[in-house]
Amino acid sequence: MMTETKVELKKSTLLKIELALLSQICYNKNMDELKLRAIVAQNIVKCRRLANLTQLQLAEQLNYTDKAISKWERAEALPDLYTLYALAEIFSVPLIYLLSESPEKKIHIGLSIEKRVLLPIVAVCAIFVIAALGFGLLTMLSESINAYLVFLYALPASALVVFIFSQIWGKFLSVLTSLTAFLWLFALALYLTFSFPDRYIIFIIAIPIQLFLFSLYLLLQLAKRNKSKSIK
Repeated sequence: MMTETKVELKKSTLLKIELALLSQICYNKNMDELKLRAIVAQNIVKCRRLANLTQLQLAEQLNYTDKAISKWERAEALPDLYTLYALAEIFSVPLIYLLSESPEKKIHIGLSIEKRVLLPIVAVCAIFVIAALGFGLLTMLSESINAYLVFLYALPASALVVFIFSQIWGKFLSVLTSLTAFLWLFALALYLTFSFPDRYIIFIIAIPIQLFLFSLYLLLQLAKRNKSKSIK
Protein backbone atom coordinates (compact mmCIF):
# COMPACT_ATOMS: atom_id res chain seq x y z
CA MET A 1 0.00 0.00 0.00
CA MET A 2 2.81 2.41 0.90
CA THR A 3 4.62 1.66 -2.39
CA GLU A 4 1.46 2.25 -4.39
CA THR A 5 0.90 5.57 -2.61
CA LYS A 6 4.45 6.69 -3.43
CA VAL A 7 3.96 5.72 -7.08
CA GLU A 8 0.71 7.68 -7.24
CA LEU A 9 2.37 10.72 -5.69
CA LYS A 10 5.22 10.48 -8.19
CA LYS A 11 2.78 10.22 -11.08
CA SER A 12 0.87 13.21 -9.73
CA THR A 13 4.07 15.25 -9.52
CA LEU A 14 5.10 14.32 -13.05
CA LEU A 15 1.63 15.21 -14.30
CA LYS A 16 1.98 18.69 -12.82
CA ILE A 17 5.37 19.04 -14.49
CA GLU A 18 3.98 17.99 -17.85
CA LEU A 19 1.11 20.43 -17.53
CA ALA A 20 3.51 23.24 -16.67
CA LEU A 21 5.69 22.34 -19.66
CA LEU A 22 2.77 22.10 -22.07
CA SER A 23 1.19 25.31 -20.81
CA GLN A 24 4.44 27.19 -21.37
CA ILE A 25 4.86 25.82 -24.89
CA CYS A 26 1.22 26.55 -25.72
CA TYR A 27 1.57 30.07 -24.38
CA ASN A 28 4.44 30.64 -26.79
CA LYS A 29 2.62 29.37 -29.86
CA ASN A 30 5.36 30.27 -32.29
CA MET A 31 8.11 28.64 -30.25
CA ASP A 32 9.92 25.79 -31.97
CA GLU A 33 12.34 23.34 -30.36
CA LEU A 34 15.43 25.36 -31.24
CA LYS A 35 14.04 28.46 -29.58
CA LEU A 36 12.98 26.46 -26.52
CA ARG A 37 16.51 25.03 -26.29
CA ALA A 38 17.96 28.53 -26.41
CA ILE A 39 15.62 29.79 -23.68
CA VAL A 40 16.30 26.83 -21.39
CA ALA A 41 20.04 27.12 -22.05
CA GLN A 42 20.09 30.80 -21.13
CA ASN A 43 18.14 30.19 -17.93
CA ILE A 44 20.30 27.24 -16.85
CA VAL A 45 23.46 29.30 -17.29
CA LYS A 46 21.98 32.20 -15.36
CA CYS A 47 20.69 30.03 -12.50
CA ARG A 48 23.90 28.01 -12.25
CA ARG A 49 26.04 31.12 -12.00
CA LEU A 50 23.75 32.73 -9.44
CA ALA A 51 23.86 29.50 -7.44
CA ASN A 52 27.67 29.65 -7.62
CA LEU A 53 27.96 26.19 -9.14
CA THR A 54 30.37 24.94 -11.77
CA GLN A 55 29.18 22.69 -14.57
CA LEU A 56 30.90 19.76 -12.87
CA GLN A 57 29.25 20.45 -9.49
CA LEU A 58 25.83 20.70 -11.11
CA ALA A 59 26.48 17.52 -13.08
CA GLU A 60 27.38 15.62 -9.91
CA GLN A 61 24.13 16.67 -8.25
CA LEU A 62 22.14 15.49 -11.26
CA ASN A 63 24.24 12.35 -11.77
CA TYR A 64 25.12 13.55 -15.27
CA THR A 65 28.44 14.42 -16.89
CA ASP A 66 29.67 17.98 -17.23
CA LYS A 67 29.58 17.42 -21.01
CA ALA A 68 25.80 17.01 -20.80
CA ILE A 69 25.51 20.27 -18.86
CA SER A 70 27.67 21.97 -21.48
CA LYS A 71 25.38 20.73 -24.27
CA TRP A 72 22.33 22.09 -22.50
CA GLU A 73 23.98 25.46 -21.95
CA ARG A 74 25.02 25.64 -25.62
CA ALA A 75 21.45 24.77 -26.65
CA GLU A 76 22.66 21.63 -28.39
CA ALA A 77 20.28 19.45 -26.38
CA LEU A 78 17.23 19.81 -24.14
CA PRO A 79 17.01 18.21 -20.67
CA ASP A 80 14.24 15.68 -20.25
CA LEU A 81 11.24 16.19 -18.01
CA TYR A 82 12.78 14.56 -14.94
CA THR A 83 15.97 16.60 -15.29
CA LEU A 84 14.16 19.90 -15.75
CA TYR A 85 12.29 19.25 -12.53
CA ALA A 86 15.55 18.34 -10.76
CA LEU A 87 17.19 21.53 -12.04
CA ALA A 88 14.31 23.61 -10.73
CA GLU A 89 14.67 21.92 -7.33
CA ILE A 90 18.42 22.56 -7.20
CA PHE A 91 18.03 26.23 -8.16
CA SER A 92 14.97 26.66 -5.90
CA VAL A 93 12.93 28.16 -8.70
CA PRO A 94 9.56 27.19 -10.23
CA LEU A 95 9.83 24.89 -13.21
CA ILE A 96 8.14 27.55 -15.33
CA TYR A 97 11.14 29.83 -14.65
CA LEU A 98 13.46 27.59 -16.68
CA LEU A 99 11.01 27.61 -19.59
CA SER A 100 10.21 31.31 -19.61
CA GLU A 101 11.72 33.62 -22.19
CA SER A 102 11.62 36.59 -19.79
CA PRO A 103 11.60 35.16 -16.26
CA GLU A 104 11.23 37.40 -13.23
CA LYS A 105 14.56 39.05 -12.48
CA LYS A 106 14.02 39.23 -8.72
CA ILE A 107 13.37 35.57 -8.10
CA HIS A 108 15.41 34.29 -5.14
CA ILE A 109 17.72 31.74 -6.73
CA GLY A 110 20.18 32.11 -3.88
CA LEU A 111 17.71 30.65 -1.39
CA SER A 112 19.11 27.13 -1.74
CA ILE A 113 22.62 28.39 -0.97
CA GLU A 114 21.34 30.15 2.14
CA LYS A 115 19.71 26.92 3.28
CA ARG A 116 22.92 24.99 2.66
CA VAL A 117 24.80 27.40 4.89
CA LEU A 118 22.09 27.71 7.53
CA LEU A 119 21.32 24.01 8.06
CA PRO A 120 24.87 22.97 9.05
CA ILE A 121 25.15 26.01 11.31
CA VAL A 122 21.91 25.08 13.08
CA ALA A 123 23.07 21.46 13.43
CA VAL A 124 26.44 22.52 14.86
CA CYS A 125 24.73 24.89 17.30
CA ALA A 126 22.50 22.02 18.42
CA ILE A 127 25.57 19.89 19.08
CA PHE A 128 27.10 22.56 21.31
CA VAL A 129 23.79 23.07 23.13
CA ILE A 130 23.79 19.35 23.90
CA ALA A 131 27.45 19.61 24.93
CA ALA A 132 26.60 22.49 27.28
CA LEU A 133 23.80 20.47 28.87
CA GLY A 134 26.16 17.50 29.23
CA PHE A 135 28.80 19.75 30.78
CA GLY A 136 26.33 21.06 33.35
CA LEU A 137 25.06 17.59 34.18
CA LEU A 138 28.55 16.11 34.61
CA THR A 139 29.64 19.07 36.73
CA MET A 140 26.70 18.55 39.09
CA LEU A 141 27.33 14.81 39.32
CA SER A 142 31.01 14.99 40.18
CA GLU A 143 33.70 17.64 40.27
CA SER A 144 36.39 15.04 39.56
CA ILE A 145 35.06 14.40 36.06
CA ASN A 146 36.70 16.42 33.29
CA ALA A 147 33.39 17.83 32.10
CA TYR A 148 35.10 20.18 29.63
CA LEU A 149 35.81 17.15 27.42
CA VAL A 150 32.22 17.20 26.15
CA PHE A 151 33.03 20.44 24.34
CA LEU A 152 36.17 18.86 22.96
CA TYR A 153 34.22 15.94 21.51
CA ALA A 154 31.64 18.39 20.14
CA LEU A 155 34.31 19.58 17.69
CA PRO A 156 34.73 16.28 15.77
CA ALA A 157 30.96 15.79 16.00
CA SER A 158 30.48 19.15 14.30
CA ALA A 159 32.99 18.23 11.60
CA LEU A 160 31.07 14.98 11.06
CA VAL A 161 27.83 16.94 10.58
CA VAL A 162 29.48 19.20 8.01
CA PHE A 163 30.85 16.10 6.25
CA ILE A 164 27.36 14.58 6.03
CA PHE A 165 25.83 17.75 4.57
CA SER A 166 28.74 18.14 2.15
CA GLN A 167 28.31 14.55 1.01
CA ILE A 168 24.62 15.14 0.36
CA TRP A 169 25.26 18.27 -1.67
CA GLY A 170 28.27 16.91 -3.54
CA LYS A 171 30.81 19.53 -2.50
CA PHE A 172 34.06 17.66 -3.09
CA LEU A 173 36.44 20.08 -1.38
CA SER A 174 34.27 20.55 1.71
CA VAL A 175 33.81 16.77 1.97
CA LEU A 176 37.55 16.18 2.14
CA THR A 177 38.10 19.15 4.44
CA SER A 178 35.40 18.14 6.92
CA LEU A 179 36.49 14.50 6.86
CA THR A 180 40.08 15.53 7.61
CA ALA A 181 38.91 17.87 10.38
CA PHE A 182 36.83 15.08 11.93
CA LEU A 183 39.73 12.63 11.95
CA TRP A 184 42.28 14.98 13.52
CA LEU A 185 39.89 16.61 15.98
CA PHE A 186 38.84 13.16 17.15
CA ALA A 187 42.49 12.17 17.50
CA LEU A 188 43.11 15.34 19.53
CA ALA A 189 40.13 14.57 21.77
CA LEU A 190 41.47 11.07 22.44
CA TYR A 191 44.93 12.47 23.11
CA LEU A 192 43.60 14.87 25.75
CA THR A 193 41.21 12.32 27.25
CA PHE A 194 43.70 9.57 28.05
CA SER A 195 47.01 9.88 29.88
CA PHE A 196 48.84 6.71 28.96
CA PRO A 197 52.53 6.93 27.96
CA ASP A 198 53.40 7.63 24.31
CA ARG A 199 50.01 9.15 23.54
CA TYR A 200 51.48 10.64 20.39
CA ILE A 201 50.95 7.24 18.75
CA ILE A 202 47.31 8.31 18.31
CA PHE A 203 48.41 10.88 15.74
CA ILE A 204 50.75 8.39 14.07
CA ILE A 205 47.84 5.98 13.66
CA ALA A 206 45.72 8.80 12.24
CA ILE A 207 48.16 9.38 9.35
CA PRO A 208 47.53 6.08 7.47
CA ILE A 209 43.82 6.37 8.26
CA GLN A 210 43.84 9.81 6.64
CA LEU A 211 45.59 8.46 3.54
CA PHE A 212 43.21 5.49 3.35
CA LEU A 213 40.08 7.64 3.64
CA PHE A 214 41.40 10.11 1.08
CA SER A 215 42.23 7.34 -1.41
CA LEU A 216 38.93 5.56 -0.80
CA TYR A 217 36.91 8.69 -1.37
CA LEU A 218 38.77 9.50 -4.58
CA LEU A 219 38.14 5.98 -5.86
CA LEU A 220 34.44 6.23 -5.03
CA GLN A 221 34.17 9.56 -6.82
CA LEU A 222 35.98 8.15 -9.86
CA ALA A 223 33.71 5.10 -9.92
CA LYS A 224 30.64 7.34 -9.64
CA ARG A 225 31.83 9.52 -12.51
CA ASN A 226 32.60 6.52 -14.73
CA LYS A 227 29.19 5.04 -13.99
CA SER A 228 27.60 8.35 -14.86
CA LYS A 229 29.45 8.45 -18.19
CA SER A 230 28.46 4.88 -19.05
CA ILE A 231 24.81 5.68 -18.38
CA LYS A 232 24.92 8.76 -20.60
